[in-house]
Amino acid sequence: MNSTVFETRNFEHELFIPIGLCNRTYRLIQLSNGILTLLISDPTEDTSAVSLSVCSGAYNDPDEISGLAHFCEHMILLGSKKYPKPNHLQKLVGSTNEGMLNAYTTGEITCFYFQMKSPNNDFRLLDESLKVFSDTFCSPTFNMPFMKKEMMAIDNEHLRNKTNLTKILFHGLRLLSEASPGNVFRRFATGNLSTLLKVPTSTLRDSLITYFDSNYKPRKFALVVKSPQSVNLIQKLVLSSFGSIPQYNFVEEKEDISDFQNIRESYDHKTKPFNRKQLNRCIFIKFVIKANTENITRLAFPLDYNADDADQSKKSLLFADIMVRILGDESSGSTFYQFLQRKNYIQSMECFISELKIGSNCLIVQLKLTKTGSRNIDHIISMFFRTINETFKLFFEEKELKKSEIIDSLASYLSDALSIDLLNYLYLDVNQTSMDEVSDYSVNLQQSLRMLGPKWILRGMPSWNDFEGFKGFHSENDDAKKWWEERALEFYKFVVGNINYNNFNLLVYGKGDLIKTFNELFLIDDDYYNEYSKQFAIQGSDFYEDPHFCFSYKYFKINVNYLKGIDGISVKSEIDSMRIIFNKNIFIPEFARKYDLVLRRFEESFKISSKNSLGFSNNKNSIFEGPPILLESDRHHQIYYKPEHLLKYSGKMIVSIDIVSTGIAKASAKQIVSNEILCEIISARLYSKLHSSEPLGYSWNLTTSSKNDLRIGIIVGGFSARIDLLITLILNELLLYKRNRFASVIDDALYFKSRSKIKEFYENLAKQNSFQLATAGSVVLLEENSIQLERRLEELSDNTYEDIEELVHQIFHNENNSLYTNIFVQGDVGKEQAFRISSQVDILTNHLFRGHIPKEELNYKCPNTHFIKQGHNYYFERSSPDFTNSIVYFIQTGLRDDSKNRTLTKLLSFFVSLDAITELRSNKQLGYVVTAGLRIYRNTTGIHISIVSGNYEPEALENEINKYLMSLEHKLRDMTQKDFDEQIKFPFLRMYINDESGILPESNSPKNFFGKINEGNIGSYLNSSMKATDSANFDLEDLSRVSMVKSGSSLSNLNTGLADKHFQLWEEIISKTYRFQSIRTNYLSNSNDSYGIDLLLINRLEKYQFMEFWDEKVSIRSPRISKLSIWIKKDGEANRKESSENNEERQIELMVSQIEILLMFNNLLIPREKLIEIVRESKGNETLMMKSLLKYFMKNGERMKVLVAILKNVFKGVNVNLKGRFNGKRNSSAGEIDKSETYIKLSKIEEISEFHRNNPPI
Repeated sequence: MNSTVFETRNFEHELFIPIGLCNRTYRLIQLSNGILTLLISDPTEDTSAVSLSVCSGAYNDPDEISGLAHFCEHMILLGSKKYPKPNHLQKLVGSTNEGMLNAYTTGEITCFYFQMKSPNNDFRLLDESLKVFSDTFCSPTFNMPFMKKEMMAIDNEHLRNKTNLTKILFHGLRLLSEASPGNVFRRFATGNLSTLLKVPTSTLRDSLITYFDSNYKPRKFALVVKSPQSVNLIQKLVLSSFGSIPQYNFVEEKEDISDFQNIRESYDHKTKPFNRKQLNRCIFIKFVIKANTENITRLAFPLDYNADDADQSKKSLLFADIMVRILGDESSGSTFYQFLQRKNYIQSMECFISELKIGSNCLIVQLKLTKTGSRNIDHIISMFFRTINETFKLFFEEKELKKSEIIDSLASYLSDALSIDLLNYLYLDVNQTSMDEVSDYSVNLQQSLRMLGPKWILRGMPSWNDFEGFKGFHSENDDAKKWWEERALEFYKFVVGNINYNNFNLLVYGKGDLIKTFNELFLIDDDYYNEYSKQFAIQGSDFYEDPHFCFSYKYFKINVNYLKGIDGISVKSEIDSMRIIFNKNIFIPEFARKYDLVLRRFEESFKISSKNSLGFSNNKNSIFEGPPILLESDRHHQIYYKPEHLLKYSGKMIVSIDIVSTGIAKASAKQIVSNEILCEIISARLYSKLHSSEPLGYSWNLTTSSKNDLRIGIIVGGFSARIDLLITLILNELLLYKRNRFASVIDDALYFKSRSKIKEFYENLAKQNSFQLATAGSVVLLEENSIQLERRLEELSDNTYEDIEELVHQIFHNENNSLYTNIFVQGDVGKEQAFRISSQVDILTNHLFRGHIPKEELNYKCPNTHFIKQGHNYYFERSSPDFTNSIVYFIQTGLRDDSKNRTLTKLLSFFVSLDAITELRSNKQLGYVVTAGLRIYRNTTGIHISIVSGNYEPEALENEINKYLMSLEHKLRDMTQKDFDEQIKFPFLRMYINDESGILPESNSPKNFFGKINEGNIGSYLNSSMKATDSANFDLEDLSRVSMVKSGSSLSNLNTGLADKHFQLWEEIISKTYRFQSIRTNYLSNSNDSYGIDLLLINRLEKYQFMEFWDEKVSIRSPRISKLSIWIKKDGEANRKESSENNEERQIELMVSQIEILLMFNNLLIPREKLIEIVRESKGNETLMMKSLLKYFMKNGERMKVLVAILKNVFKGVNVNLKGRFNGKRNSSAGEIDKSETYIKLSKIEEISEFHRNNPPI
């Protein structure tokens, strides 16, 4: 085709669009300069996101300057010809709450992406940002003054990579590949000071300009813009910005969207990273200090394909994906995984595809070894190949009849895999940020779209239904069955040709002596070292040091004949067959086995998207449209359901079931611990049965009581069409214990394994930081039936198999015991399905049985909250091995169900928290965590002030809080009514009342505006963005929902928006409080008992009325105060034992404790091990820690809203503490307590039981 100049072209091409995203409008265009562009209009969002990917990366680095592409990524945004100020774009983007800018470089792609707040009716900021962004790629300045700074940033980035195990092992794979100039995969991609300073700075800048001119051309760009504005307006903005980038040369006009294949056209895909000489090798990497300290073995299988052949490329990717599923399966059909578990060889197993370069991928099987597994690496490898050979290679030696059966089962498995993929994508719930989403799309546009299939641009993965001759799913017709059998035969050949003894390498990571025990398996191979490697030999050692990652490594040749020799010799006698069983997935809904039905739903989704209005007002929907509906209720059970009608929840549902043993008036610690072990046993038995449900997005979980009574909770979520099957399998497991003796179902080994898991869980709880311990202490003291962790550990150590057996008898076989059942069904569901689920559960609980009427009314009630008597001022003290002190200072104001009390307490918490952080943390520097606000228990409410300090002891913090409350009291007394209105009341009302809608003229005073509000019109003024709870930090404020143990699959598969609301509503149902009215109903009356606050009461509130509430409930001089403080002291004796050589570890532990608490206060949860890893890798560098945490939370589905602000606030808190530490402020006391200020004397709680007797539950 001749190169030509053309105008902007639209590509009218059907896309496969998830149902939940069909509210968007999509448009694919190519600008006149050649930029392939995807425009997305989403009027239901108020965020804009932009991504530009460039088909150029580390593989384009000149040989003499490793990291130049990465350096270009850093430098390019630091000013352009029209916008010379550095960080101009970053400041524009950062001017909104949700603004964020990022970039990354891979071997073949460099991607830049950002997002910002962008209301539907205001596109000015987006327009300006696009202009600045586009000029970056037109005429960057590459300012010399910033070069050293960015080189240091890259060097710091690489310092972090040096302790990142994933990066270390990937670099190890590089070192195994061919050491030749043509092998770009082997290149050190990140760069560091050493590689970037190989040439003078001026020469480096010249190289940078040359690199940019050669690679940053419009034909190598892919742009994606997503915004609330109409697609026509977005296109206009894009044309006025990116359309003006010069094309420099003629652009080849593509006839069809499938003709785009930027990566294939930009890179050599003939040269392969691994040739025969580079196979059957092992690289052993010694433990890296401050990285992972567990032994890990990786089997690596190169998978090469012909990138010129679209069908062959597509099949290679799809077959590799199938192999990942097969090897990653943990169900009973996975013989290799089950063998490793039985032998206690592994802690975990992962399987994934690593993309090396176009035309070359690598299948990775990673095993995290136990001590036993570390001694049996040779047996593990031989059993892996035995599994592959018996499943695939020996297939060709089977008789025709047997071969036909095997082919049929694999063909069905492949077809099921397609059903699962289509179903998951059709009902996709997008949990990533807008900027990550558009970033993925822009990279997808760089692929060979003929291989990918244009319909799958949004998904980024090809699909079997795009192949010629596709006839539907396996079981639909004979032609389809034959087609899938042909694919199955091709798959057998793919596996035999790629997963074999002659096509693999090993990466072993561990202690220096790990590999010495395998002299026959690993043979010394000095010939493999090239001249480049030899210059890095470590003197006096047979190891070498990598110049970039600085780890010690050694090459070995794998003795394949030795592996073949031991294949089965030592293990064949105990295992008859290692053949993988390809079971039919029983969790696939029936409609998903009919291709026409699935295709029709995709077509309907595309039609809806195509017909969307080109622009309409922002109409964000809330899932909290109304309360759950009570279907049935008696003394045996209650059933609630809540239908959801939004498209994003189509076809999905969540079910929670709660089975309460009511015959035991008060559960003992022994019974509660036994119940937690029982749930772990049940989950362990269910895991392999239910594992095949997880690829379809189902989740299941068993929970013990958050009420510290005897109950078993079941949570399941997923497709409505098959959720009944999931529930049936779980109930059938429970029925085993009802219908059989416990000993006939469970053996000793499973009991001890489950008990050990609960013990590990308890011990991890005991290691929590001081704030977590203080918060837990308040729950133990105030919530009825709560049991201390120490007591749980004691009971666990005494627990026996017979204790579990006795508990099962008490729950299921005791005639004096009754079961009460709670059921809540929510999602795309009708009443009929809710009733069917109730009937399923009835087989276990008999809650629908009407023949037996108990003599007395069932006495089922939830445990309540201990009510602190008026005129009492308690404190409870404990020590902790943590390096910090903590206090939780709680003032009880009244009952949770009292609407007036709840409303005034919420206003009170707002007032107290206005400047608590500034005064106590920033000004007085009492601690790095200071928080104040509402605190909710099951039956009571109040306010709390909590402080975590490394410097001050709890009694000193108690004194400072008293002083702070007195200062607030003086401030409040000095206020006029006008001051009270303007500083407290009106700001509080503005959180709920929408005064930005144009209703309130600028000239109106707040008093005039709020004076208009009455019972008849309040609904029209409510802020639609407010949630059902009256707090953004519901989980931190409400301590009534703390569950001890959850067992089963991860709940991460659940739709996060739906799940969050479901669990809030569920707590109200099982607590029998029913405070789940929607906010729009909730505030229409000033006398309702629903959860929330009474805005009309606040609007009429006078200052003197609020002062009366303060004087009685809050003032430290009040004779009627009800107060409890929890003091957690750091164990000075334990801390003194820390020697000076452990000072660095102590600092890491201290910083981890600080950050962990601050994150938790903002509802951001991260495993402690991961946080330790991030802190270590960053070496205390705040910027690096923030980047790593941001990346972690975004990867795990956290929304971008306020995330950056939260992290900045977190590190501000850490810095305050460090300032105090290094300024010599180490006084353990902030001053003597002025006892004359407090009316009620502090009283120490010596015995919790005595406290409970004196303050009974309400």
